[in-house]
Parts: sequence; C-alpha cells; structure tokens
Amino acid sequence: MKIWVILALLAFGMALVPSCKEKSQVSSRVIVTAMGIDAAEEGYQLSVQSVEPLLTSGSLTEQQENATTVYDAQGQSIAQALNTFVSSTGRSAFIMHNRVVAVGMEVVEERSLTEALDYFIRNHEGRPLVDVVIVRGEAAQVLDLKSTAFTVPAEQISMMLKEGKHRGIAVRTRLLDVERASSGMYDVAVPVIEMAGEGEAQSASVAGTALFRQGEYVGTVTEEATRGLLFARGDLETCTYALPLSEGDQVTVEVESASVSIEVEPRGETARFVLKITARGEVEDETLAPQTLRDRLPEVNEALTGRIEEEVLLALRETIQERGCDVVGFRRRLMQSAPSLIQGKEEEWRDRLRTCE
Repeated sequence: MKIWVILALLAFGMALVPSCKEKSQVSSRVIVTAMGIDAAEEGYQLSVQSVEPLLTSGSLTEQQENATTVYDAQGQSIAQALNTFVSSTGRSAFIMHNRVVAVGMEVVEERSLTEALDYFIRNHEGRPLVDVVIVRGEAAQVLDLKSTAFTVPAEQISMMLKEGKHRGIAVRTRLLDVERASSGMYDVAVPVIEMAGEGEAQSASVAGTALFRQGEYVGTVTEEATRGLLFARGDLETCTYALPLSEGDQVTVEVESASVSIEVEPRGETARFVLKITARGEVEDETLAPQTLRDRLPEVNEALTGRIEEEVLLALRETIQERGCDVVGFRRRLMQSAPSLIQGKEEEWRDRLRTCE
C-alpha cells in the first residue's frame, strides 16, 4: 500500500513539473498583436507589435504598463521581412491574435492595397476579421503609440475604429473586406488614421476614409462624406447633427438608427438606382419649449432629411462620379437584378458609373 502511495505521489509530482520543451516553444515565439507596413528603399519596412509571454506576469488586464514590444524588419516582400525578423531575433511570429494591420500612406500611393496585404490574406494562421487602417504618415508610429487605457495598444486602435463606426465618423474595414473586393464586385474604403503630438502626449485619431479603385488608391474623403457613405451602405448606427432652424434657432438631433433599401430599375441599356434611407432620431437639447418643439417637429424633420441627403449625395459624388469607386456595391446589385446590363461590359462598368447623374 505504501508503495502505491509513493508511486502516486511521484506521478503527481512529475505531472506538475513544466515541460522544458513547452517552455522552449513559448520562449521561441512572440504573440503578434499588430503589424505595420511602411515603404522601404527596396520592398517593405515591417513593424511587429507583440506580447512577450515569458515577460508577462498574470493576465494582460493585470499589467500596469504596456505589455508589448515593437520589432522592425525589412524585406522585398512581407514574407521575406518576417523571415528577416525570425533570423535576426531567433523568434517566430504567432499571428493568430493579431488585431490590426496598419499600412503607411506611402505604400498605397506606390502599389496596390491587395499587393501590400496579400501575405495576410493568404496566411491561414491569421484571422480574416483583422482591422485594416491606412496611416497618414508612417504605420510604425501607430504601433509605437503608448496607451494609458490599454496594456495592448492595438486594442485602443480597434476600439477607436469600433466607436468611430458606431458614431458615424469612420468605416470599419477587415482583411476579409479587402479579399472580397478583389473579386471586382465592389471597391473597398479604408479608415485613415493620423498621429498628433509627441512622446507621452502622442495620440491617434480617425481622419477620413481612403478610397481604392480595383485596389489602387485614388484619394481620401472627409468625415461628412464618410457618414454619407455609411448611410448609403446601410452601415450607419448613430450620429449627431446640430441643425439650424428658422428664426436663428438650433436643435441637436441624435440619429438612433438608420436603414437603406436600394432598388434597381432597368431602363433600356442603362439602370436607375433608387436609394431609400429611413432614419429615426431624437432631439437631444431643450433650448426650445416643449410645446414649441412639438409644433416645429416638421421643420426639424425637414432639416434632418436635408442634411442626410446632402451628405449621401456628397459621398456618391466624391466616390463614384469623381473617382469611379463603387464602394456602395452597385455592380453587385446590378448583377443580381439585371445581369444582362453588365455581362460582357465589365471593363466599361467603372467608366460608365462615373457618368451617372
């Protein structure tokens, strides 16, 4: 009986001894939380924001400071840059937990977005719902951003994009969106981030939307056009307007929900797209007396309708008419409703779209 007890205790004790092999595997890799792509003289400059597992005690939520380190590597391609990172650090990159891919503006001005992101799209170890952003300046700056609210700075960028989309000031684009856009059924729009300040005072903010036509960068639109695009795509969740009324009055209205229906009306060799947007809002301030406000609700409704229409038309003009970017996905809808109007004319589609009125 004593022998069995001793053997049981020995077995239990051996089970508690950590495997040297497992420890070696942990120490030989870094957990990637964000990646930045910048242009180099030859190829790409890759920045890798990562968590060091062996240097992190407890859970990430218990860390007092940023729990990440940023590495740099160069290569003719992203894959080669990662190989350079592995050979220079002796560490492999585990990208399953990657949250953000930031691309410097210079990169998309020189080559297609699809080319820059091809490695991440094809890599089966990554996640398709990684956020993609364009950085006005160098992407490395975003990865070096110090966050007082998040121990992993990439979480701050993801939260900023999530909140920006919720408040109607930013689109939110994932790797999956870029991959699907490469099919040609629609063009992709990507949020732009810009940095301000230096050192501890450095901050990041959303600064419009970058437009791509067949993967090629063609320009950036403002917050107002971005909001119009969100309305047109049915992606708007909430937004706030300060609406001027007659007699010098003003009310603040928060749009609480919005939806869109897009109808395709074939007309001979052309088609008419009809966008019907429905929005529900609530007056936020109380500068007008309740009875006066009730009497003037039709005026408020007219002002809100006018503002939404203005921003949607602005978005359509700056994306479709001026740049030929089908970021709303009209081609996809036409293929579904009236395919004969576009089949065999795919090459002409974007130029014909620019002439729409």
